[in-house]
Amino acid sequence: RDAGPNRGWSPERLQRLAAINSGAVAHRAQDLVRARELYHRALAVTAGPTGLELARTRANLGSLEYDARDFEAALTADRAAIAQATAALGAGHPLVGQLVTQEAFALESLGRIEEARSRLESSTGAWSLILRSRLDARRRRFAAAQASATQALAATDASDVLTRINAETALADALTDPDAAAARYTAALARCQATYGEAHPIHASFRQRAAAGLLRLARPAEALVHLRRALQIGETLADNDLAATAETRRLLSDALLALHQPDEALSSARAAVTLLTDLPGDHALDLALATRSLGRALLAHGQATEAANTLQTALAAIETRLDPDDPDLAQTRTELA
Repeated sequence: RDAGPNRGWSPERLQRLAAINSGAVAHRAQDLVRARELYHRALAVTAGPTGLELARTRANLGSLEYDARDFEAALTADRAAIAQATAALGAGHPLVGQLVTQEAFALESLGRIEEARSRLESSTGAWSLILRSRLDARRRRFAAAQASATQALAATDASDVLTRINAETALADALTDPDAAAARYTAALARCQATYGEAHPIHASFRQRAAAGLLRLARPAEALVHLRRALQIGETLADNDLAATAETRRLLSDALLALHQPDEALSSARAAVTLLTDLPGDHALDLALATRSLGRALLAHGQATEAANTLQTALAAIETRLDPDDPDLAQTRTELA
């Protein structure tokens, strides 16, 4: 049959094209098992595809494994894609930069923050800058985080609303003045709500982000408002993201503790741990942080022995995932002490 623009291609190359396109359709439909099978089928076609085509297939596979929360598999696929794209296009090509950002997201999810940050050192795309800002803010390098977020805002087209909301939120996360940060969060949430609607999961996720930032800035009452609304939105969705719900409940526990409400804090922390324990995929770091919140709530509730045991469990897990000088690791040791 006439293959249109692909006329003259070998049967093997057309088979690879059919597999990767079908895999992309399955991926969008969240049929990750089928998508993975099709991407691997495409990669098995070695006669015909160019290095760039193979790189794009591996990039798709990396994205799929990230969505499936197999971060080690995602990292392996991303690095293979980077190697092939670099060989085909050169290290300075924008596609290589996008793939490096994808690799850095996988490293961040594995807790390898410094390695992720070093990979983004020379990246200039908006998403690379946003991630750089977030990683620096996490390590309390707020001046560097502010600079990257400001650059990301300048590099983002006004029509690219989601990227702009992410850049605005990254800048809010990088601020140390509580009033200035709260104003930034409010502006980003207003843009998000106007674009997606009040009850949209994206709006809920940015409410959670704002709450985490406000907790860092000792504004637990304001954080609590965002967390309760994010939880309410999530629990009304037919396809509720349980991992996001668990994170909201963890932060809710921390906010309630700061507001001297230990009973509800303990209940919320227990719910977060239960949700993460039962979820498929790699939730090890999230579960460790939720376990730390549970230990903190137990201590506030007067259950010191159980609190110490719970915090010891959290510390043992966190030590295997985070950099030795990570602030979250230090905080966990302090809680245990």
